[in-house]
Amino acid sequence: MIKRGFVALLFIALFSIVFYVSLTRADNKYMNVSATIETPSLKIEIADSVYLGNVYPGYEGDWVILSINNTGEINARVTARLEIENDELFKNVCLRKTKPASMDDACSLATYNLSKFDMTLDRPDEVGGVNNKTIYAKLNLEDYTGLEYGVKSARIIFVAMPDK
Repeated sequence: MIKRGFVALLFIALFSIVFYVSLTRADNKYMNVSATIETPSLKIEIADSVYLGNVYPGYEGDWVILSINNTGEINARVTARLEIENDELFKNVCLRKTKPASMDDACSLATYNLSKFDMTLDRPDEVGGVNNKTIYAKLNLEDYTGLEYGVKSARIIFVAMPDK
């Protein structure tokens, strides 16, 4: 009788386990996921032209406000140079990353001539966004001894490289 009771109990236990497992059987579903991983781009924007004002030899011009935008997806290191490097007039352009105390301030230690200008421009917070930095430019002709007069122009190339 004990054997029969044990077998019956074992049968009920096995039946209960099978019944429970069949009720809790998961009906798994699968989903495929995919994504296109884009190559990040390095893009900066700056005005096509700027007028540095009327400047006399022996004097400095006024500071002009410029905006540089990073519209890419990576941080940029930006440098500047003249397209024609031996331009005696426009090699005297000063760039500054911080606002001068006065727009009449002279070119100083916080100011860089073109060959020494170097700044970091962080990527925008969102893809398709813009990170804007303001810089200041002026033409310093205090030491200029050339004889070029009238409206003159030159091209400044702002070079963007990936920044770490």
